[in-house]
Amino acid sequence: MKQRTLVTLLIIETVILAFVLLGKGTCGYENTQNAGDDSTNISWNVSGQTEIFREESPDGKYTLKIDEIGTPDFSFGNSHLEITLFEMLPEDERPGLYYRASFKADVANDGARGEYEIEWLDDGVQIILSGEEQPTAYYILPYKTLEEN
Repeated sequence: MKQRTLVTLLIIETVILAFVLLGKGTCGYENTQNAGDDSTNISWNVSGQTEIFREESPDGKYTLKIDEIGTPDFSFGNSHLEITLFEMLPEDERPGLYYRASFKADVANDGARGEYEIEWLDDGVQIILSGEEQPTAYYILPYKTLEEN
């Protein structure tokens, strides 16, 4: 009787662990805490994609956005990032007709979120991705408009 109970508990535990590991990329949470604030905000991200950075270009014509796709691979794997540069539209223009450039990159940072630096250039933006387990990668996305394509 004792052995059957232990086997049953082992099977249940294995099934629960399998669900947790398989569901890891589709549902996650973000734990944020503001500096000087004792409160902690936990928000669920059902899509598996979390915006971690957004900044406008110095001239205000473009926006750079960095999203983390899922969470870093178990257990000390890559962080998956999607970087997007897009043209800001005046309010009177039709949405959907604008310049957009994006790419996806994996950053090997020992299971932590990939590290990034942004440098706005005269003719584009430089994105620097780094991690503990990889050489630093440099990417440049040029400024363009829909009319220039």
